[in-house]
Amino acid sequence: MNTNLEAVVEPAYPAVRWPVHYTIVLLLCAATFISYIDRTNISVAAIAMQSQLGWNETQKGLVLSSFFVGYLLMMVATGALAHRYGGKIVLGIAVVWWSLFTVLTPPAALISLPALVVARIALGLGEAAVFPASINLIGCWVPPLQRSRAVALLTSSLYLGTVIALPVTGWLVRDFGWPAPFYLFGAGHVGRALSVALAPLPFLVSWIDARPGAIPDDARCRPSAGTVRIPDVGARW
Repeated sequence: MNTNLEAVVEPAYPAVRWPVHYTIVLLLCAATFISYIDRTNISVAAIAMQSQLGWNETQKGLVLSSFFVGYLLMMVATGALAHRYGGKIVLGIAVVWWSLFTVLTPPAALISLPALVVARIALGLGEAAVFPASINLIGCWVPPLQRSRAVALLTSSLYLGTVIALPVTGWLVRDFGWPAPFYLFGAGHVGRALSVALAPLPFLVSWIDARPGAIPDDARCRPSAGTVRIPDVGARW
């Protein structure tokens, strides 16, 4: 008996030893690491700044707390923006924004105390996007069973940033003066942020993983066309 069976041959795709969501999570950890360096360095530099600029304890407390004014104001707003326009765009703009105001911290401090407070509030406005945009991207790119580990790595990065920032800032302030950590950290982060923010993420994904479905086709990963709506995730949380 002759039977003609057409063999169905699937296209050959290279085996992926490094899943694309690993790269996404590492980039998010880097952004979190950077953000905690930029917010922590003033905790050490404030001692030298107080001595040079003649602040009293109340003024120093005002400078240190002003960051959180901007942070609180934009936390919910950046979550909505990440949902509407995508976490990559929001986070890319945020890193450039807060790195710019890190660089502007020393000039603002030398101008006046109110100018410094405004700069610190602006820094907080930018850094408020870190976790909303990162969680948006984790929800889009990381498989459900691996999201807890991704979030754990993300939160670990903030502590690592603090551990690195405190001694390094102290060394820079001692040897190069208190403006040095703001210029060094801020200027370096701007360049790295621009390179990541301007990189086309789908192209990056297709270069790492050429298999169909590597780029998620999910409504959560596309900018919303209308008003922002919070999805009903129910028991999946």
